[in-house]
Amino acid sequence: MTVLGELIANAVTHTRSGLPGGCYDLALIASRDWVRMEITDEGADTEPRSSAAADDSEHGRGLLMVEALSDEWGHRPWGQGRIVWAIFRRAET
Repeated sequence: MTVLGELIANAVTHTRSGLPGGCYDLALIASRDWVRMEITDEGADTEPRSSAAADDSEHGRGLLMVEALSDEWGHRPWGQGRIVWAIFRRAET
């Protein structure tokens, strides 16, 4: 849930999805081997990237958490916006 919350927070905070009338879509896709979360937002002038924040900064670590907690993550264009996704592989039993 941490990763999902971070992807939604980023869509609302850093894209046009957070403007009045803005929206985002959430998709959860599962297979036998993995679960994929996708947030489709309304886009921004910047691209999502994980980077180290200053030690005293209260922001800037969200995508580092996404990177650390998921098996893969990334983004791709979608219409006027983009899709930011994270994949979690199921543990072998």
